[in-house]
Amino acid sequence: MTADELRARMQERAKERFAKHDKNGDGFLAKDEAGDKRWDRMKLADANGDDKLTFEELKEARQSGKLAARKHKKGKGGRRGAAEEPQR
Repeated sequence: MTADELRARMQERAKERFAKHDKNGDGFLAKDEAGDKRWDRMKLADANGDDKLTFEELKEARQSGKLAARKHKKGKGGRRGAAEEPQR
């Protein structure tokens, strides 16, 4: 798989995850769809202050570093995030 193919696949999976959480299918994620804990972190991406997030707002927040990618915890899916420090 080429780097471009990998980036395209990652983008597609991100869109799929967004759609999965967009329970009412309106193209936005709101606090009631994300849950309190997740929303507290995600609301940093709300560029226009309308209390809902578009896929583009989340994408731009991640790219700018405003919203860091979530680290995976060992035991919650089996893989550890690349940025996670090894346990000692």
